[in-house]
Amino acid sequence: MAKTTLESLHRQILDRDFIRIASYRPLVRTRGRTPAHTPAELRRQTLLHVDRPIGDDRYPNWPMWFAAAGVQICDVERGPRFTMASMVVQTAIAGQGVALAGSVLVADDIAAGRLAKPFEMRFPVKFAYYVVCPEATLKQPRIVAFREWIQSEAVRSAGRRTAA
Repeated sequence: MAKTTLESLHRQILDRDFIRIASYRPLVRTRGRTPAHTPAELRRQTLLHVDRPIGDDRYPNWPMWFAAAGVQICDVERGPRFTMASMVVQTAIAGQGVALAGSVLVADDIAAGRLAKPFEMRFPVKFAYYVVCPEATLKQPRIVAFREWIQSEAVRSAGRRTAA
């Protein structure tokens, strides 16, 4: 079998993700806290975090979001930390805090009403989703079928995220 190198791979971007904030019933008073109506008011909310190395900007994080919102906050690292983004989303669905997640991850929950987006603000991030395969296999029927299917799913998902 021939060795695959980065130069021998076909890369097709599927989707650029956007960071979105999501919470359970953002306009309802929860756990004695007044709901947030502006990004600055999130200082009073429980911020949920995916545990990533400090300074790693490949993943959504609260310092990144607050900077984009133009809000200065000194205790941006407060709040519970989880090892997986899906755990952060489930905790937000349970009403235990405010999640920051890629729109791909929360689109269905927002559409179904399990989560709400308290602000319309969203911003693109540096990372994206790709389909990658060796150039030599690009025209194989099963690879073509998979690429077409995954691309149509990405388009469908993008439509749900736009509506949510």
